[in-house]
Amino acid sequence: MKTRPSTTGDTQRAVEADTKRREQAADKIKWDPGCFHDEKNWRLVADKVSFYCNDAWRPWTEIKISGIKNAGKGLFAARKFKPTNIVGLYSGIDVTNIVDSYNVEDTSYQMTLGNKIVDAHPALCGDAFKHKGWVHMMNDARASSRYNVYVTECGFIRASRDIETGDELFLNYGMEYWLWEPVNLLENLYISFNASSFTTMKTDYPTERLCENGEVE
Repeated sequence: MKTRPSTTGDTQRAVEADTKRREQAADKIKWDPGCFHDEKNWRLVADKVSFYCNDAWRPWTEIKISGIKNAGKGLFAARKFKPTNIVGLYSGIDVTNIVDSYNVEDTSYQMTLGNKIVDAHPALCGDAFKHKGWVHMMNDARASSRYNVYVTECGFIRASRDIETGDELFLNYGMEYWLWEPVNLLENLYISFNASSFTTMKTDYPTERLCENGEVE
């Protein structure tokens, strides 16, 4: 049986259908933080995930004054989240091969994701930063009982327990962050070694990795 050769029109229609599917999937996650995981929409290629999802996740969180004294602003849940629900994506500039992160003046927006160092500092991201989410505003409560989100190796921020609307989101920055803070080094060393969730974050929660084809496994 002979097959009809593909035409330019067929290719264009296929591209349009694929684009529409991606847009519909991205639009749906605005209202359902669980569907992006549960319905296996990981087949959205990496650049589409970055563009659509950061923009879609904006209404899920809001920036307000943190409940931590002298911490400035923090990030709060604008909706409810269940354990493992995606809260956002830590996006920024890959500075792994650009600078030694310990020699730059401000590393407060840097996050180690797998074998990469991502910097979300507004001065680096510039105009592109307006397309990103706000998860870089999360504070570290320095108390394992208060952590309610965790970060995967791909940079996805997920809820580690039930989160209610209005709850402040707290992420464990990890031992390395506090060890390299120049002030009160010994005090931070003590706090870091007593942050019990630092070890559990590495083992108790699932992680995702980007494949070469842009999919997440």
